[in-house]
Amino acid sequence: MTRGAGRGERGTVFILAVLIIATLTGLTLGFSEESNIAVTLSSFSRDRFEAELLAGSGVHLTLGRLASDPDPEIDTLEEAWAEFDPPPLDGTEEVSVSGRITDESGKFNVNTLLNEEGGIEEERAELFLRLLENLGLERDLGVPLLDWLDRDGIERMNGAESYHYQGLDTPYRCADGPLSTIDELFLVKGMPRPKIAGGESEATVDVRDYLTVYSDGRININTAPPELLQSLSKEMDRGVAEAIASHRRTRPFQEPEALKQVPGVSEEMLSGVSPWLSVTSDAFTVESRATCRDAVSEVRAVAVRKDGNLDIIYWRVE
Repeated sequence: MTRGAGRGERGTVFILAVLIIATLTGLTLGFSEESNIAVTLSSFSRDRFEAELLAGSGVHLTLGRLASDPDPEIDTLEEAWAEFDPPPLDGTEEVSVSGRITDESGKFNVNTLLNEEGGIEEERAELFLRLLENLGLERDLGVPLLDWLDRDGIERMNGAESYHYQGLDTPYRCADGPLSTIDELFLVKGMPRPKIAGGESEATVDVRDYLTVYSDGRININTAPPELLQSLSKEMDRGVAEAIASHRRTRPFQEPEALKQVPGVSEEMLSGVSPWLSVTSDAFTVESRATCRDAVSEVRAVAVRKDGNLDIIYWRVE
């Protein structure tokens, strides 16, 4: 009886020992897995930080090239500042930096649609609507933006005021004033959104490549795309706009009136729009994207040039 009890006790102890060892093994594996996760997260955080530094360096180097522009009175896309300036890398394929600099003065400033009384400048509205057409979009897509900007609550045909936006699943009010950032465009009814990574696009073009809120409102004819140049007058066709773009590549315009040197450009085409034109630029956007192994960082910055100074007014990290 005693001997059998001893064997039973030894068997129980053995089972308990096995259970304890199994438990400790599980804890050890759990700790090991958590440790591996912690190391992975730490490595990703390090890579993310490095990617953000590299993306930011790309912005600063590009703006540095812009700040050293020897002739800021004339700005063209053929100048050195128009090239993105990536930071030097160590040669590894796991690290890369790319980007671009965009002249905001080569775009149409949508806030200039507003006059001092808070109404819409009809001539500039026509230019804006022609631009949409030249981009292959419907004119009616621009009407809700006119309602978004003007102070009154009167809804235009095909437009939208606060009544429309308050009825959305996530309601908000119509601004009835100027845009603060260009991305505010996509709060406006019908404005086609650009393609999002991994998603579908609502438009064949990104309207932010042609519209701005950052410039002083004048359009630099040395940097504006043909679609915008064509929008300056209802009399101007695509061929004349392309001729302007071709002319400036070898002979940059020294003043807006020099447009008349281009065959096909008439006095009538420039009538009324000359005050809106310029040959210099005052606002620039730099977009920089850096990858460091599996980490990616994107920086978007807007800088304004005034009185010889270059000031960053917008900085966003993604």
